[in-house]
Amino acid sequence: MTKGILTIALKHPLYGRFAYNLALSVKAKDPKERICVIADDVALSHLHEGQKMIFDKIIKPKPSQCTRDGKLLPLITKFYLHKLTPYKEATLFVDADM
Repeated sequence: MTKGILTIALKHPLYGRFAYNLALSVKAKDPKERICVIADDVALSHLHEGQKMIFDKIIKPKPSQCTRDGKLLPLITKFYLHKLTPYKEATLFVDADM
């Protein structure tokens, strides 16, 4: 994948829902647009497999990319976007809850 949109959904099912709604909006405008989500199981727990297919890729961050002292801190993940993005040419990061 060369370019696309990246968002984060961690810690709570609401963020998974926000990311899903964002992906639906993006795909409604352009079904070929790529959108990936950095997510954990908790955030995506309420989505069924068919809904998860809206994402071109679901990326699970390493604990070191989203936790400090054993506490999940999703905003830390933003510091690792350059390592987590699957896109080679360009990445547009969008907060799922914007």
